[in-house]
Amino acid sequence: MKKLTLTIVAFLGLFAGAMAQSTATHQVDITINSVGMIRAVNAAAATANNATFTVGAPTTAGEVPIIDLVPSSGLYLQYTSIKASTGTPRTIKAVLSGTIPAGLSITARAATPTGTGDVGLTLGLKTISTNAETLINNIGSGYTGAEAGKGANINYSFEITAMASIKATASTALTVTYTLSNE
Repeated sequence: MKKLTLTIVAFLGLFAGAMAQSTATHQVDITINSVGMIRAVNAAAATANNATFTVGAPTTAGEVPIIDLVPSSGLYLQYTSIKASTGTPRTIKAVLSGTIPAGLSITARAATPTGTGDVGLTLGLKTISTNAETLINNIGSGYTGAEAGKGANINYSFEITAMASIKATASTALTVTYTLSNE
């Protein structure tokens, strides 16, 4: 009986050795690059992103001239950001290129951005000039989406600041450049 028990134990030992698991591994390396991308689009997210201001005659003589803006809404900033682990939050700044006709000023307000992650906080109504002005700050890692109507809606307004300085002129082309950068 002792020999039979020893034979069964030896047989089970061989069987267990034949069924032993073996393992293999892969090393997976992950690299996350810092990303900062921005674009200016209209609500359709695929067509021109221009705005046109016109100063014209009021409906009744003696009233303030009418300022018309086309489109009056629907311009968006869309962006993607992955900030560096040791980096500061990002901002979006606006700067104007060109000369604003005398007696006028342009302001912009960024609405609360839509998106996923840390897409930032708006800073309210800002006068746009040749000096960079921060519209959105505290942007971390996040994205606004690239679909129509996604991102931070930008609403421009145009003000008469000195009526006596305004002169009729041909069209003046101005460019507002938005920059996504580290604070």
